[in-house]
Amino acid sequence: MLRGLELELARGEALGLLGPNGSGKSTLLRLCAGLERPRAGELEVLGLAPEHAAARARVGYCPEDSPWPAELELHEALEL
Repeated sequence: MLRGLELELARGEALGLLGPNGSGKSTLLRLCAGLERPRAGELEVLGLAPEHAAARARVGYCPEDSPWPAELELHEALEL
């Protein structure tokens, strides 16, 4: 569970998430990608709810255990 998190990134900034197992790294990414909804609080991506089409078009999420066929090159998987 994530508590007390406030994060703002400027255009062009990159972010790395570090933490132990179960600390919420994947949950945060899934929330930002619109794959999960927060139970409380607010979350905006580009000033929009993450599930909004314009926000989803700007966010990519590819988990380590994604179901992409192993024979695909990275650019091919991203085009899917």
